Formats: sequence, structure tokens, C-alpha cells
Amino acid sequence: MKKAIHFVDNTCIERIASRRQASNNTSGRRGVYKCGTRWRACIGFKGKLHNLGTYDSFEQAVNAREAAEKTFFDSFLQDYYGSEEK
Repeated sequence: MKKAIHFVDNTCIERIASRRQASNNTSGRRGVYKCGTRWRACIGFKGKLHNLGTYDSFEQAVNAREAAEKTFFDSFLQDYYGSEEK
């Protein structure tokens, strides 16, 4: 039997908890891709795609994506799993 998928505010809890990489990802990092000669970082959260900006280097884009994950996902997961135990 498959695990149930839980959506809260248009966000799939299991997907952000596992943070797996798509098989067609060419940059090696989720939410970071080449845009011309620059790198773009974005993150999907609560049914919306948030553009984090374009950067000159791959490392800058990765840092922006990681900071956004902490901002968006970590507090959201703590709130979800904390309220689930109550």
C-alpha cells in the first residue's frame, strides 16, 4: 500500500521532507538552473513559484536556494510536525 500524500496550504509535506532531486536535473541542485550565462535560483512553496534571483556564479545561486529552503521549509515542517503530535 502506498503512503498517503498530505497537502497543507498547497504544499506536499512528503515532497519537501524528502527533498529528492528530479532525474532530469542537469545542475545537480534542486531549484538552480542555467539561464543564458547566469544562474537562476527558485523555490516552489504553497502553490507558488518564488524567483530568488539570477546570479553570476553557481555557488551564489546554490546559497540563495539553501537559504530559502531554511526560511520556507524548515519552519513549515517544524510547525506541521509539531502540531501533528499535539
